[in-house]
Amino acid sequence: MSFGIDANAKQVTQAELAKILIDLDAKGAVPISFTLVNKKRTKKHPSFTKIVLEGYTGKGGETYFVKVSQVAGMMGLDYETKVNREREKEGLTPDFEAGKSPYEYITDGVRKKGEQYYLFYYPQTEAKDFDTVVIGDDGDGLRQVDESEYADYLPKPRPETPGKQELSPKNEVHPNSVSLASIAAVRVDGTSYILQDIDELRLEAFEIAFEQR
Repeated sequence: MSFGIDANAKQVTQAELAKILIDLDAKGAVPISFTLVNKKRTKKHPSFTKIVLEGYTGKGGETYFVKVSQVAGMMGLDYETKVNREREKEGLTPDFEAGKSPYEYITDGVRKKGEQYYLFYYPQTEAKDFDTVVIGDDGDGLRQVDESEYADYLPKPRPETPGKQELSPKNEVHPNSVSLASIAAVRVDGTSYILQDIDELRLEAFEIAFEQR
């Protein structure tokens, strides 16, 4: 079975998973892989109904499509140390200091905003045996959506800024962050976990994605 899920996965809540990750993070860098159920960014689509994902503030959870993907990375890496090591490799002065963050710092890999926990990780790869599945509601409920149905509604890529860019948090070494509300399953430290308090919409999307396997 794809990483992040197995037949013996333990059921945990987001708060319980946060505690597990915090305890592991104290040991240093830890490999982690997980299944995400998150927004697929597109423009307004006339044939699909707008849906709302939990775990966002304001209208941030509004989307026309949901994507189910599996990724792997490393957590427990100190951000400033990693940036400055990369700056040294590039012949730049290792004087980077992280700016003020809207997240409450708990560990390098786990932060909090309000009551919501977030995982901070450095991505390494996507699962080779699991293609990202895109799901939408065409008025008859959620279903898997073919790329041809949304390709014309993808946002245009931003043009690159010409000129030399120094290594900074805006490129190569910036960690990704993801709400634990967006995670359906995790594999870390040799154990797999299934989130039991995932919202109903994400759970349905997760189940649809794995029905296709």
